[in-house]
Amino acid sequence: MRFVIVLRLKDGESMSDYLPIGSVVLLNGMNKRVLIYGRMQQNSNGHIYDYVGCLFPEGIQDSKIVQLFNHDDIQVVFSLGYQDRAEFLLREQLKQRKGGAAG
Repeated sequence: MRFVIVLRLKDGESMSDYLPIGSVVLLNGMNKRVLIYGRMQQNSNGHIYDYVGCLFPEGIQDSKIVQLFNHDDIQVVFSLGYQDRAEFLLREQLKQRKGGAAG
């Protein structure tokens, strides 16, 4: 038997930390899950997004089509990706970079 833990955000609530690579989420307004495979991604207009992902379980179908999104776009977290010391250190660096870019 396998259990799935689903973390649901309340209205107006947002995550204060980056999710690890490999996390599977549901975005607001979507009915397909998304697998996170990158963070702090910039689009062709120079806008920086918190995450880049692909449809789950399909994966990347076309390398030119990506799903860029922010923390606030996440409605449900279905699974957290692998986390170790290196992940936690990188996450701190990303938070510092984002804070520097915003200010």
